[in-house]
Amino acid sequence: MFFKNYNNFITIVECGSITRAAEILFLTQPSLSKYLKRLEQNLGVELFDHRASPLKLTYAGKRYYEYIKRIQAMDRQFSEELSGLRNNEVGEIRVGIAQWRGAIMLPTLIPAFHKHHPKWDIVLKEGRAVQVETALVQGEVDICLMNFPSHFPSQTIQETLWSEKCILVGNKQHPLVKKAISSIPIQKDGYRHVDITFLENEHFISLQPGQNMTVATDRLLAQQNIRPRKIWQTENMSTALNMVSNTMSFTIMPEMGAKTQFVPDNVEFFAIEHSEELLLFGVVYRKNFVLNKQIHTLINLTKSIYNKS
Repeated sequence: MFFKNYNNFITIVECGSITRAAEILFLTQPSLSKYLKRLEQNLGVELFDHRASPLKLTYAGKRYYEYIKRIQAMDRQFSEELSGLRNNEVGEIRVGIAQWRGAIMLPTLIPAFHKHHPKWDIVLKEGRAVQVETALVQGEVDICLMNFPSHFPSQTIQETLWSEKCILVGNKQHPLVKKAISSIPIQKDGYRHVDITFLENEHFISLQPGQNMTVATDRLLAQQNIRPRKIWQTENMSTALNMVSNTMSFTIMPEMGAKTQFVPDNVEFFAIEHSEELLLFGVVYRKNFVLNKQIHTLINLTKSIYNKS
């Protein structure tokens, strides 16, 4: 009831006269006077000093005028937002991603995306693979950027963006790492290649059971019949990397982890000999979900920025 026909009130304020306002609004002066009287009765206050000429707002009138102006501004803002939605100029993409991948990728990916679509938001769901997979199936996210697990729900589609090696990480102060650095040359792929059978008696940090990287690591170790001394488990690859940095232990991680600027200075990365274990990384979405141009932009940027193979 406060802002019905508020344009009438605004016109009276701007004209300082009911007679002049009625002419502009194509109303009769008596009908506009009745409108103002009903409005003041409804609000229970006088909005104008009716003895003044031109009309002047009372304190209550000034507050009501400010209120109406805010309403008009919100109306315009919402109208512009609806227009943007109709024209696909504004919106959001809900993305599921592992925490450590997000820490590596998002600081570069999101600003690059916003250069193309500045009015679109990226809403994140970060967590373990099983958490973001569940969020996808339940419709809580639109797409997941992730390593592919061995079994996908049948209602999803997976598009591979790249494949990457599993690489061994060790502390540069470890005697075996020192020996490898001094005796093994760097190959064309940028890594020293090592036989990891020595891990049988070494301290090893792994991810929690059920994580995609854990599945790949266990498969790789089983292929080489190795059972390292697992001293600790974590959900976060970044935590595992930092643990290697601070202990005489080893871990295995996706190759992208070696290419981030956040790598500790005292760790060394090795390619693993006699292993064809590759991690597939890509985008996953529901079969009934239509990818719009903004999502295609995000996917293409992900591939162009991070797929250097």
